[in-house]
Amino acid sequence: MKLDSIFTNINALIKNNELHAFYQPIYDVEDNKIVAAEALARIVKKDGKIYPPNTFLPFIEESIDALTLDYHIIEDVCKLLSERKKRCIPLIPITINISKMHIYENDFVKKVTSLIEIISSPDKSNIHALLSDSK
Repeated sequence: MKLDSIFTNINALIKNNELHAFYQPIYDVEDNKIVAAEALARIVKKDGKIYPPNTFLPFIEESIDALTLDYHIIEDVCKLLSERKKRCIPLIPITINISKMHIYENDFVKKVTSLIEIISSPDKSNIHALLSDSK
């Protein structure tokens, strides 16, 4: 099996619980606190090895799998925010990088809004999308 084929089956990665959102904090130096975060996709294989996006994104960002990846990360973010709210942990805005392929989806906003409501995520204002500028 070629290395790139390990990363191109997004559904298998999700099914095997190997695709995760990692959170990069955004820090306010004046207030000396974390004020937001950016959700970044990472593959974590069963042996614990973590693969950064440059090892898998080039293989999927121009395919329909990019949409699956984005929706999975959005779901992870919603679950995190929901869990934080249940535990009374302060919420911070989280930015998600999304594929430019969503421009061609007529119902992208409706799908994301529905996903947020299904997972019972708190305030929608805590989820931000950033259109990826790759390629």
